[in-house]
Amino acid sequence: YASMFGDRIGTDDVKRDGVGQVVKDFAKLEVPDPLTFGMWRLDNPEETAYNAIKAGYRRLDSACDYGNEVLTGKGIRRAIEEGIVKREDLYITTKLWNT
Repeated sequence: YASMFGDRIGTDDVKRDGVGQVVKDFAKLEVPDPLTFGMWRLDNPEETAYNAIKAGYRRLDSACDYGNEVLTGKGIRRAIEEGIVKREDLYITTKLWNT
């Protein structure tokens, strides 16, 4: 969960395995900004992602099932190219369909 949302946590508090990271102590999580913008069912995901970042959102939640990851990425790229945000300041969550 912590690495999925980009929460800050000390490296000694994370167990690394072959698949990902497992947090040992959730009480040590530092959440810089828990506010997340959802990318589901948008008419214009490129413009919406751009405007969300411009408005101050730094966490975007998406999924392959939404069908808008490419356009969302274009909005993110635009915000980065215009200097609104740096990539390392964004937390982008996506999900895979459970098959």
